[in-house]
Amino acid sequence: MEDQRVHTLFDAITHSDLAWLKTTFAESFDFDFNCFNPANNPLLGCTALQCVVACFLGTDNEEVEKEALKIASWLVKRGADPNLRCRREFPQARDWMSIFLEKQDHSDIRYAVAGHSAYSMLAQVQRDMRTSKYAENWAPYLRKLQNLMSTLALTKPETTTVSMNPLVLDVWEKFSADKQWHDLVVQGIDGEVTAHAAFVACVSPVVASMLASNMKEASSKRIEVDVSKKALSFLLELLYTGCSSKAFCTRSFGLQTLDLAHRWQIDHVVEMLQNPLAQHLSVENFPEVAESAVLKDLQKLKMACRNFAFEHPEVMSDDLPQAVQEWLQLRKPARVNKKQRIFY
Repeated sequence: MEDQRVHTLFDAITHSDLAWLKTTFAESFDFDFNCFNPANNPLLGCTALQCVVACFLGTDNEEVEKEALKIASWLVKRGADPNLRCRREFPQARDWMSIFLEKQDHSDIRYAVAGHSAYSMLAQVQRDMRTSKYAENWAPYLRKLQNLMSTLALTKPETTTVSMNPLVLDVWEKFSADKQWHDLVVQGIDGEVTAHAAFVACVSPVVASMLASNMKEASSKRIEVDVSKKALSFLLELLYTGCSSKAFCTRSFGLQTLDLAHRWQIDHVVEMLQNPLAQHLSVENFPEVAESAVLKDLQKLKMACRNFAFEHPEVMSDDLPQAVQEWLQLRKPARVNKKQRIFY
């Protein structure tokens, strides 16, 4: 990458000049290079989005904040990853930076840079502000940080869309519905569905292994799973057509479908389901959705859950699953007691 381009990117971000960014980087550009590395500046080693976060944290000017939000959104749309970390081994990468509360002694918040991403930087600052003895004074900052966190979480990268003749979708729906050629049975806890074995094996390496091995599923062409028939039907709809006629319901079949798609390693369906699960988050289903996101390490859904928890503090309770409490840092990670051994 040319040094001049890096300097230009840094200058445009620090000057909150989105128009300059759009003009200079109108063509395709990789914003996810390993480390943002303009020489002789206090943000040496930051990723592009970390630079935006630092600039956002370092100003009280509302216009600059608004422009920083627009820049963050534009960068994410152009492919910048909020989860990209600044490598610790990068020479001269900043270990930490500080922001200060005016007219308040010893109120600085230090936040990590090296080894962290834009997301983890923001999460650390939010956590430290909430637990600070000056928490009440940090309240206005917490509100504006939530705006930036939401911008990073809810903005989606621009993707190339392909137009499709509706008749093609009709063909796939007919193909799915024509049970005459179905040769695979998937038995759920309350009923069964059928599908084309070759097709399901093509999209799921787990099913492919089952049907190509000496396992009983290979000879019987029958797979038993612990999810509902409604979840199975929904999964097959997404596999065959990428859409569904069912109104989405998290507890009825959404989480079960996600779980099975994850177990069967159908990555594109796992990706598809994160958005509706995030959109249907509620105080009632938060524990289940957050636990699923944490245990499966689903970054988009985890970010949506974290934002929801900050906006609805009533969900932050001791009744949450242990993994979620540890993730939200409501509880210290459980210690694993090692077996005592005596050597002779």
